Amino acid sequence: MRDQSRVHASLERRKIKGVQWEDISFDQAVAFLRTITGFSHYVSPAALRVVGATPKVTLQLDGASMSTTLDLLTKSAGLCWRVRGGVVIIDARAEGR
Repeated sequence: MRDQSRVHASLERRKIKGVQWEDISFDQAVAFLRTITGFSHYVSPAALRVVGATPKVTLQLDGASMSTTLDLLTKSAGLCWRVRGGVVIIDARAEGR
């Protein structure tokens, strides 16, 4: 539980500037977030089925928290995210939060 609280707090505190994603792949967006946060991210097979083979993401934010960015990214794709064991898990809505 401590890992989850630590990760959630970090994602809420950390702000990103200048997100200008224009038709980038969902994988590229997740890779960017993984690099910025330093946390492991896992995209479930169920989430991959929902988004399809080559989903595109368009998102423009400035100064939003990482948790808000994750919320917008996942909700726009019909997905959700949660933290478990210090890992950010992106999943189909029925499986996550």
